[in-house]
Amino acid sequence: MKKWLIGIALILLTALGGGFYYAKRLKSEWEPLARKQLIEYLEQRFDSSAEIGRLDFKMPIDGNAIEAYGHDFKLHYRRRTDIAPMIEFKKITITANLDILYRGPRVVSLVTIEGLRITMPPKGERPVAKPNPNPQASDPNPLIVAKIVADGAFLQILPSTAGKPPLEFDLYKLTLQSTGAGNAFTYETVMTNPKPPGQILANGHFGPWNREDPRQTALDGEYTFANADLGVFKGIGGLLRSTGKFNGVLEAINAEGECLVPDFRLTGSGNRMPLNVKYTAMVDGTNGDTYLRQVQAVLGKTAFTAKGHVIGLMGISGREIHLDADIPNGNLTDVLRLAVRGEKQFLEGKLQLKTSIDIPPGKDVVIDKIRLKGRFEVREANFTSDAIQDKIDGLSKRGQGKPKDRKIDNVPAAFRGQFQMADGKIKFEPVVFAVPGALVDLEGTYAVDGADLDFHGSLNLAAKMSDTFGGWKRWALKPFNPIFAKNDVGTYLRLAITGDKDNPKFGLDKKP
Repeated sequence: MKKWLIGIALILLTALGGGFYYAKRLKSEWEPLARKQLIEYLEQRFDSSAEIGRLDFKMPIDGNAIEAYGHDFKLHYRRRTDIAPMIEFKKITITANLDILYRGPRVVSLVTIEGLRITMPPKGERPVAKPNPNPQASDPNPLIVAKIVADGAFLQILPSTAGKPPLEFDLYKLTLQSTGAGNAFTYETVMTNPKPPGQILANGHFGPWNREDPRQTALDGEYTFANADLGVFKGIGGLLRSTGKFNGVLEAINAEGECLVPDFRLTGSGNRMPLNVKYTAMVDGTNGDTYLRQVQAVLGKTAFTAKGHVIGLMGISGREIHLDADIPNGNLTDVLRLAVRGEKQFLEGKLQLKTSIDIPPGKDVVIDKIRLKGRFEVREANFTSDAIQDKIDGLSKRGQGKPKDRKIDNVPAAFRGQFQMADGKIKFEPVVFAVPGALVDLEGTYAVDGADLDFHGSLNLAAKMSDTFGGWKRWALKPFNPIFAKNDVGTYLRLAITGDKDNPKFGLDKKP
């Protein structure tokens, strides 16, 4: 019995010893090969020189499984060490089958990366090369990475134009999965948007990596952008939610989607308005510049269209906004409510408006730096202040030569003109204001912040001067009718409107 047990023990010891010897010999064979193949893959795949701080391997203990642990990797694009590494990470863990070193299929089942930092080099700093968008297609036995997990990654895209700030993203969650050799990865990511700050959830396809020109790497997907605080832009506020889809390459992404801001506001007025925007755009993913091809929006109940761009400028922090907007048949109250303090606006009516909108970058609040230039027409306008509307009704009565006619009441007015806005003031040149029997031709300014009025022009009445009064004054003023008759109208007077929107003052203009 004892001899039998001793025999078994000797057999086991011999087997174990042989196993350890074989494993040690095997390790000495495949470890250099694995190191060589990993470096070759990285350098060829990304057209970079690989710099590795440390690379360790774990002995196969479970079937053919092999694990590699790398530390302090750097990939220098086109072997350039004078600029930041294109890809670097603190730690990489690779799980694969030992067979990938000797025969196919060459599949790495899982790659986990910690501390990944990607710096996309500027286009001007990359040598010109013949594009090769699918570098693995000619490899008869390509290496396939089945899944990559790189949570906590950081993406920095350096601008092509000197002086522009880089575009930066924190990718809290990032998972890529292979769809086959030479094909795009599918991805899922959770990332932060720098301005306005908010969380973006996106999924789609990325790649294959374009080793000759990384900015030409293909990209598509769908996104959800939630709880983006517009308050970081001085002068406006509200929480934005956006959904959409996109496709293209990194430096030319075609995007379409919808944005909803239920509480959009200008901080100067404080009035909250629902804003819904549907858009199509081209986005340069390498610098964040956005070119709006078509915008269809609704502010309150007012629909409008726009096109333009949101771009960065050389040497200046922030972005320039330029839009060409068109309101074909809007609600004037919606527009005034957005711009003017108070729940009740001083004027109601139908609005037709075409304007350019320019908002330069800078720290000033929007209302102080926004620039507008365009033309407008307001129809069926009525003033909400009874005192002001009574004056408008009185003007119409006198203009028609019926100063005592009580049937003339709540007379609708019409405006049209051209305007420019800068430094918080709107300059009108000229504005024509008309009611039945009267026409006012004015030029002047309206200060948005203080609501101050300063207009000068002419009052033209259809009726003669004497007919604008009743009683004895009608007869007493008849001799003066020729004096005030001018420009083929019954009465012509120089007019001034001053005061503010709540208490305007109408009077004869004493200026020459």
